[in-house]
Amino acid sequence: MAVIDASAAAGLIVDLPWSAEARAAILAEEKRIAPSLFAVEIGSTVWQNIRAGVLSVDFGMMALDEVVPIVTLIPDTDVLHSALSMALRERHPIYDCLYLALAAQQREVLFTADMKMAAIARRLGQRFKLFL
Repeated sequence: MAVIDASAAAGLIVDLPWSAEARAAILAEEKRIAPSLFAVEIGSTVWQNIRAGVLSVDFGMMALDEVVPIVTLIPDTDVLHSALSMALRERHPIYDCLYLALAAQQREVLFTADMKMAAIARRLGQRFKLFL
């Protein structure tokens, strides 16, 4: 099982240098989880890439339908207090800390393409896989 953050899942939607590695690692996991914020963040990724002309609207809609369901969404409220404590302690936005807190709570690896989140995970002793 792995906690998949939206930055890592972006590699499933947009062709990035590390997309093949992320795709293989994410899809190899039998179970994938994320805080419910994941769906909105994937929507934002799609929106940004449509606006930039990287994705068509049709492809973006299809990407939402295909990427969001590959993870089991866990209510943000399940880790909200621990995410806020972590955000305050690490001086990092709570929306990122939701993923870190979920990984810590579940004692699972965090998949990310965010170097700052990986650095925090390292400091906290949290297992992670960084895609770059």
